[in-house]
Amino acid sequence: MQIITFRSHFSRNTLLLMLLLAVILASVSIWKFELIQTVYFKDQLTATGWIINGSIVALFLVGMLRMVSIFLSYSREEAATSRFIHNQEEENENPLDQVRVNSIIARRYLAMERLFNSSTPINQGALAATLLANESTRTSLPKYISNILILTGVFGTIVSLSLALLGASDLLENAVDVGGMGLVIHGMSTALSTTITAI
Repeated sequence: MQIITFRSHFSRNTLLLMLLLAVILASVSIWKFELIQTVYFKDQLTATGWIINGSIVALFLVGMLRMVSIFLSYSREEAATSRFIHNQEEENENPLDQVRVNSIIARRYLAMERLFNSSTPINQGALAATLLANESTRTSLPKYISNILILTGVFGTIVSLSLALLGASDLLENAVDVGGMGLVIHGMSTALSTTITAI
């Protein structure tokens, strides 16, 4: 008897897709390394671009690592749910046979069993709301980092344009000084690179 159907490998497939995209991104980065080196590393007059771009990349990597750990955790939950459904379909005496005790499905089943044994009405809405609140705290860091990345790109653009204006004021003060013009170009280049990195 088929009780329920669900996508038992959704998290694993998402992780594989993330890995594929990372490989494609690395391949394009190697292929266009000269362009990346020109935009990010060559002829930098100050370390501002390196610091801001480095922070953006570090934040991105922290968010990605957290997402990978969340997907690995959900992959284990999918396996536990799949095992629980299999036990139900086989009419196993113990539905939690070979199901991890700390999995979501096991905790839900045991909570419902306790409520049933104590003749307490089972409020599925309250159980679902509790689970949703608990799980939403796990995914809050990647959402927060996603919002921060946009702001750091804007921050980098503002700081870099300030550098460009500083160079322009030096250029206007001393018409012979070419360092001011270099700072203007450097500021504009850093503004571009921080915006691209954040996007």
